[in-house]
Amino acid sequence: MRAGQMRRVGVQVRNIRPELDIFGAALLAGFCFLTVLHEFLTANWPVFFAFVFLILYLALDLRSIKASVWMMMFAMLATVIASLVVFGPRLDIFLPAFERGAFIAFFVISLTTLRIPCQRSAIILNLGNSIVQQPEGRRYLSMAFGAQLFGVLLNIGAIGLLGTAARRSVNPGPDGVESDVDQARLKQMTLSILRGFAPLAIWSPTSVTLIVIIETFPDLTWYTFLPYALGATAAFVGLGWIFDRAARTGEAVARKAVPSPGLGAVFLRAMPIIFGIALFAWVLTKVLGVSNILALTISVPLSSAIWLLMQILSDGEPRPIAALGGVVQREFTRTSQQMRPEVGIFLAAGVMSVLIGPLFDIDGMISQLLGMGVPSNVLLLGVSLLVFSLAAVGVSPFLTAMLMASTLSHVEGFGVPTYVTALALMMAWAGSLSISSFMAVTRLLAACVDRPVNLICLGWNLKFALTWMGLVAVWILIAAA
Repeated sequence: MRAGQMRRVGVQVRNIRPELDIFGAALLAGFCFLTVLHEFLTANWPVFFAFVFLILYLALDLRSIKASVWMMMFAMLATVIASLVVFGPRLDIFLPAFERGAFIAFFVISLTTLRIPCQRSAIILNLGNSIVQQPEGRRYLSMAFGAQLFGVLLNIGAIGLLGTAARRSVNPGPDGVESDVDQARLKQMTLSILRGFAPLAIWSPTSVTLIVIIETFPDLTWYTFLPYALGATAAFVGLGWIFDRAARTGEAVARKAVPSPGLGAVFLRAMPIIFGIALFAWVLTKVLGVSNILALTISVPLSSAIWLLMQILSDGEPRPIAALGGVVQREFTRTSQQMRPEVGIFLAAGVMSVLIGPLFDIDGMISQLLGMGVPSNVLLLGVSLLVFSLAAVGVSPFLTAMLMASTLSHVEGFGVPTYVTALALMMAWAGSLSISSFMAVTRLLAACVDRPVNLICLGWNLKFALTWMGLVAVWILIAAA
């Protein structure tokens, strides 16, 4: 019976979308619980059930999955099938792959919980407004550091927040055409956001790639890696500042933005949030005896809940715990509807980063190159340039960086300090993030500021990205010698 006929005979067609959304959120919550349980148990069954939960969650709304995500999922399926053909159903091959994919997906889900209190925070809102109101001389550094701060808290949501604010701050004239000054101002803000957000991957405790790469090297922790990472981040932002100064044209006095007097104070009020999460993770590491990565993954949603509870208490809610439960249930259900593309990409990349190595004998290739006399620093340079170059043509640097880290962490005769290897891969990742028109970050930024993505990546930022990789190449040849 057709829908129109059903309505005519009085049959009620019930919308089951809300029930499906709640079921999807429950699957996602169950997946997170099983993933954490697997970290504390010696049994392997939780990770396989977690994998099933995640696949069911993705299958609930296939229409929300974009073509690029489908490509990654099909690539993962092809890699799994090829590995089954070559190796058979070996637990030592597939268990690490499922563990890696599940944990990365769990980490991504954990990070999204920070968006809930951030979107309700007056501190974050005031900081965003203050950043875009800065005059030309202070705009680059304020937006670059703002992108760093928002990136830690909101991840890619920082691009949407700052990009939208930047676009709204530039108004067309009566004829609907932007002035040259406005166009230059929007370009400066766009590049400031991009060059501020890109090096976040080098140091941020909420950077998925950094956390996975650090976990790959047993003798490396986020705390010991942080000084080197902050130095590289300062170099990246500093190079962007030099390019910004060289491109500065000056704004008419009448068009200068009015500086916000409280920018420094707002920054200082927001910074404890970041350091509080890191401190909480450190405490959990000592109390629970777990790895830094697992402690951080657990601490993020707990910190989000505490922050959200403080907001509810400040609003004078008479039943704060009940209100907290209602907000968490409502917002997690809503967020779970939007996360399928992101979760699918990271799940696929995590699984493939483990399976591709043995499938194509990457270890053997690297060992053969070392045996032929290729110096380790030249090899590391080639790997870093490969991560950067493949990203420019659409290959995820997340996948290539993880794959190379997994290989270089144990290959015989490599001999480069682990912090140098990790930092080289992360600096190449940051460079690729600022030039690839295929990345979600650059595409979202282009949509927010209403400019072609290729114009931003290849027209505005190409010289900067190539200069950055040139400096990285020199550093690798010296530091890895």
